[in-house]
Amino acid sequence: MLHEILFALLGHTGSIIIELPVLEQMEFTKNLLSQAENGEYQNRQLRFMVNPNLSFLSRAEVEQLNKIVQLGAYYKMIQQFLRKFSGISSKLALQLAYKEDNKPDDNDVESDVNSSAGGGPSDQDDEQDAEEEALQGVYLKAFCSGVKEILQVYKEHLLSIEHEYLKDRTLTIASLQLRLSLYSQSFPALTQLMSDIQDQGLRGGQLLDALHQRCTSGNPVIKNMFSRILFNCHKVFFHQINAWVVHGSLVDICEEFFIHKFEN
Repeated sequence: MLHEILFALLGHTGSIIIELPVLEQMEFTKNLLSQAENGEYQNRQLRFMVNPNLSFLSRAEVEQLNKIVQLGAYYKMIQQFLRKFSGISSKLALQLAYKEDNKPDDNDVESDVNSSAGGGPSDQDDEQDAEEEALQGVYLKAFCSGVKEILQVYKEHLLSIEHEYLKDRTLTIASLQLRLSLYSQSFPALTQLMSDIQDQGLRGGQLLDALHQRCTSGNPVIKNMFSRILFNCHKVFFHQINAWVVHGSLVDICEEFFIHKFEN
């Protein structure tokens, strides 16, 4: 059963660990709202849980496993954010795709895009493109790069747990929960920040301020995680300062900068 749990921790559900249906998620969210006054509420858009039809697990084991596999739901939400914002925007991809010697004019590009989309983009695609354009920039890419480093350590940790289990099959549920306790603290804080980035449109200096505020946390686990992510964003910040102080180039670093650089 450990392998089913490990798959769930990587965002893949099955017959033992299931993803809570949408209607039940709404009811679950209502229950969480009642805990907000006590500071226990977390903004969970996704929830994993043990299949309630299983009968060979005790109630205590089910509660422990539900706390453990919730990390998989956080991991899946983080991966969705990275897939959405860590790559280049559709605008930049389109300009790079048509950056050839025989570059068509804007009308041809627009007609080609509309024809390939089957008669024009839908309203949902327009909203998604608008959101992508509103949240693009090198600082956000640096943020995603730092998050990928955190996830890489997380996946290596899961791999070491699997190797340990294959050598000595005495790993208990309580031991697994203890081994993953660090991520039970860090992943909720990270998904909350990602939710703030999308809801408030944080970018550039706003994103740096949000990271800096979270680095002042009294929790060393959360502080170290956000400090590591902030380190990646500071690389971009220092390059921008260097371009300004040394070369006298005051550039708003965003994807438009790379577009102009590519054209020149």
